[in-house]
Amino acid sequence: MARAILGGLLRNGLDPAQVTVVEPHGDARARLGTELGISADAEPSGRLKSCTAVLWAVKPQAFAEASAPVLKYLAEPLHISVIAGLGVESLQSQLGSGRVIRCMPNTPAAVGAGIAGCIAAGEASESDRRVADDLLRPTGEVLWLNSDADLDRVTAISGSGPAYLLYVIEAVIDGGVRIGLPKEVARRLAIATVVGTGVLARSSNEEISELRGQVTSKGGTTAAAIDVLSSAGVHDAVCAAVESAHLRARQLSAM
Repeated sequence: MARAILGGLLRNGLDPAQVTVVEPHGDARARLGTELGISADAEPSGRLKSCTAVLWAVKPQAFAEASAPVLKYLAEPLHISVIAGLGVESLQSQLGSGRVIRCMPNTPAAVGAGIAGCIAAGEASESDRRVADDLLRPTGEVLWLNSDADLDRVTAISGSGPAYLLYVIEAVIDGGVRIGLPKEVARRLAIATVVGTGVLARSSNEEISELRGQVTSKGGTTAAAIDVLSSAGVHDAVCAAVESAHLRARQLSAM
């Protein structure tokens, strides 16, 4: 996710010399160099003293170990976290700072088409929020919310959501192959249909159900397909999947 955010900033004209990256893994450092032209450090150093904002993008279980050697070099920067499962209070406690903003982006950020839900700790200023907004805006939309509980809900919709839609795309491709299409043709048709439908839904003021109804002529091919999906309980299964993701997000936040 950090690489997606960095890529968006660089596409918007950020000078790589303004960025200091600490990446202990050699293969990841090499990719940053070849893909983004950024020379990353293997360990923290005095270069971090000039940082005005720090983006934390590590696994939650690795955060304590990763942050400890970094903090001694920092002055009073803004801390922006994209770490799943670590709430604002936990971040503040471990970082020893109140200037914390927590965000939940999603994987389409890598192509500038993501959406990130964000919350700001009480000590974070409007200026801090603008910094976070500027950081994430090149990756897509930014939606400001009020609490960790809100971000748990965001996780269940947009954080995990790309996997739901990719699951559907997989199934449509497999269906296309079953009826005789070459897999690459089915793949191209399925992906273009999902992308185009998203653009249509975003640009329309009509309810999603109304847009679906416009494609579903009585007795037609789409109606036959929707009947199968309804009989299989797909709508309820998707709702249950969102609820399950939300429950797991809450469990991770409580750990």
